Amino acid sequence: MSKLPAFMFYPGDWRKDPILQRLPLAARGLLIELLCLMWENVPRGILETNGVPWTEKEILDSVSSPESLRKKRRTLAVLLLNSALTRAENGAIYSRRMVRDEAKRAAGRQRLATFRAKQTQPVKADVTPVVTHVKRLSSFSVSSSNLTSNRKARLKSAAELRRERNQKIISEALRKVKRERVARTGRRDVHGKPSDGKAS
Repeated sequence: MSKLPAFMFYPGDWRKDPILQRLPLAARGLLIELLCLMWENVPRGILETNGVPWTEKEILDSVSSPESLRKKRRTLAVLLLNSALTRAENGAIYSRRMVRDEAKRAAGRQRLATFRAKQTQPVKADVTPVVTHVKRLSSFSVSSSNLTSNRKARLKSAAELRRERNQKIISEALRKVKRERVARTGRRDVHGKPSDGKAS
C-alpha cells in the first residue's frame, strides 16, 4: 500500500452531515482522532492488525486525552450507536467511507499496472509479416506489369485512331480536289464518271 500523506476532508460535508451534527462535541473530537488512526493503519480504514481487530482499550489508549478510559468508552459507544463508525463481524471498528475510497484507489492502481504491463510486453518474432510483405510486393509487381500492358494497349489504340482519322482527312481532301477538277472541266468519261480532263 502506498504511503499517502493526507486524506480528503470536506468541511461542508462535515458540517452538513445530520449524523455528525447530532453528536456531542467530545464524540466529534474522538471521531477525528480515530479517522487519523485508521488512515495510518494497514489495512487503511480498519482498526486491525493482520486480521486481528484492536480491542477498545488498545484503540482508546492510542488516543491522547486527559479523559478517563471509562469516559472515552462511552464516547466510542456513541459513535458506534449513531453509525459514525461501524463494527465489522470480526469486531474490528472501521470507517465505511475510508474503506470504500481505498478500494477505489486499489482498483485504479490495478488498472494502471495492467495497462503498463501490456505496453511493455516484448514483441514476438514472426516471419509471417515478412512473407505477407513479399506477397504484397509480388502482387504490386504483377499489378504494375498489368498497368504497363494496359497503358501500351491504350496508346496503341490511340495511335490507330489517329492514323484512321488522318487517312479519312486525306481521302476527303482527295475527293474534294477531284470534285473541284471535275467542276472546272465539266467532262465525264465514257462510263458516265467524271473525267479528269485527260485524253483516253
